[in-house]
Amino acid sequence: MKYYKSKLVEVEGEVSAFVAPDHIINENNGHLMYDRLGNIEYHGLSDDVDPEEVLALQHEVCEVEEVSFADMEEILKGSRLYKEINNQIESRIREKYSIGHEFSLLKLDPNSEEYIEYQSFVDQCREEGRLQKIVLGLKLQ
Repeated sequence: MKYYKSKLVEVEGEVSAFVAPDHIINENNGHLMYDRLGNIEYHGLSDDVDPEEVLALQHEVCEVEEVSFADMEEILKGSRLYKEINNQIESRIREKYSIGHEFSLLKLDPNSEEYIEYQSFVDQCREEGRLQKIVLGLKLQ
């Protein structure tokens, strides 16, 4: 995933914002807007885009710049999408284990069959969420 930071600018009722290449918009998950903090937007485009093509499409007033994953990591972790995936993981665990049941399982011997089954299920749920985050550019492999 390639990441971009862009200003959202309104001048005399006209809004200028980040512009994704047409061929990216038509692809599945080719463009994601992760978050907007004030008038700054954070976008992700698939790795196969040409950064020069992307930057050539932009309105100068938006001051679009490519940024690294390291620059985006905290923004991504705070994004609605990241939080939704975490909530899905937790919901899946809650479907099988209530909070009270989970607390009682955590007191068991880590080598007990019931504890191992519980931990395996939790690990599976977390791994599925991790893979989903990687696909959406929210996490590195």
